[in-house]
Amino acid sequence: MTFSDIHNTASAWYNGMGSSLYSFLSTETIHGEQHRDGLKDEIRGEILDISTTDEILYDERVQLEALLMFVQTAPTDMPLGSAMVGDDGMFICCDTPADMLM
Repeated sequence: MTFSDIHNTASAWYNGMGSSLYSFLSTETIHGEQHRDGLKDEIRGEILDISTTDEILYDERVQLEALLMFVQTAPTDMPLGSAMVGDDGMFICCDTPADMLM
């Protein structure tokens, strides 16, 4: 899985320009814990709306669960566009200049 996969899933499921996912898409950043909470709530809401019995929707659920894992494990307040992502969506690392990590 790549950050591009994470981005594409978020793009397919965001709930309008005022949503937490839209903010994440626009900046490729999780803006603090309050934003992370909003992202988790929005993604969990989408997951609840999907039936796991439909094979097509099941695949989308897996993608949303990977997005949720990424949101839960990625650092806040830094650009994530270069993030490395595990197969399950877990954040691994990010090629971000050291001065942005302070």
